[in-house]
Amino acid sequence: MNPFLNLFMSYCELIENLISNGYLKTPKIISAFKKIDRADFVPDDIKHEAYVDAPLPIGYGQTISQPLTVAFMIEHLAPERGDKILEIGSGSGWQTAILAEIVGPAAAGGKIFAVELIDKLISNGYLKTPKIISAFKKIDRADFVPDDIKHEAYVDAPLPIGYGQTISQPLTVAFMIEHLAPERGDKILEIGSGSGWQTAILAEIVGPAAAGGKIFAVELIDKLFEFGRNNVEKYKFLSEKRAEFFHSDGSLGLLEQAPFDKIIAAASAAAVPQAWKDQLKIGGRIVAPVLNSIFLLTKKGENQFQESEFPGFAFVPLVSDQD
Repeated sequence: MNPFLNLFMSYCELIENLISNGYLKTPKIISAFKKIDRADFVPDDIKHEAYVDAPLPIGYGQTISQPLTVAFMIEHLAPERGDKILEIGSGSGWQTAILAEIVGPAAAGGKIFAVELIDKLISNGYLKTPKIISAFKKIDRADFVPDDIKHEAYVDAPLPIGYGQTISQPLTVAFMIEHLAPERGDKILEIGSGSGWQTAILAEIVGPAAAGGKIFAVELIDKLFEFGRNNVEKYKFLSEKRAEFFHSDGSLGLLEQAPFDKIIAAASAAAVPQAWKDQLKIGGRIVAPVLNSIFLLTKKGENQFQESEFPGFAFVPLVSDQD
């Protein structure tokens, strides 16, 4: 027999046991359990144990909870479509995904707020600045990933968004924004806006148009230009003129809107393009990947830059019409 069929049958059997023993009762909760496969939320080396009714280790001294316990707690929580739910200790994300399936799409008003990811970024020293932390808490990463992987939104890893591109790892986004040091009223050029998540975080930080701040987001890939733009408008940042999107080659910067207080890039080039340096104000900062490092450039004079390198990162390559 096909081994994958055995796994599927085991999952069905686990759920049937929870139903027959009275732990799963409510149709919408049973439906969510059936749809959200526990095997997608355990480490690869223990996937063969995913359908055992027991807690399993997921690292850092933590576990994915016993299915019986999750069923019991969700039944007593009694979540409804459109609910706004705060989940403390999201861990593997399995319970998060089950709850998200139950509360329904954003249009129904429902949302799950998972705080553990942000707390880890703070405790590990990647998020430090209060206004940046506040923006991370307000701008939900789940609003910026494709529907079929929303259950992975709170994993600290890059996720595919199509066309060979990713939504960056939260740790990396936190690290880069902290080094960019955005301020209220800043005019920021973002190269490779992708999903729009970083765009929205920055737009939250720079404040309303009345404060003078704005994010100029550049994306070359047609479908991602639309995807990111639509995601950012979920927070009304386009309507409020906090952000504007440009379908163009980011390697050339955005000369017609220059100069900028800050420039940030989400994809790696062989070197920081001269156009970016030219379009930066004196005193401004560029934070950008170069190969497998993140570089911070501070403009000290017209052709003078102070440079810092932070190695050990991985990025998708910068897409350019100049290649």
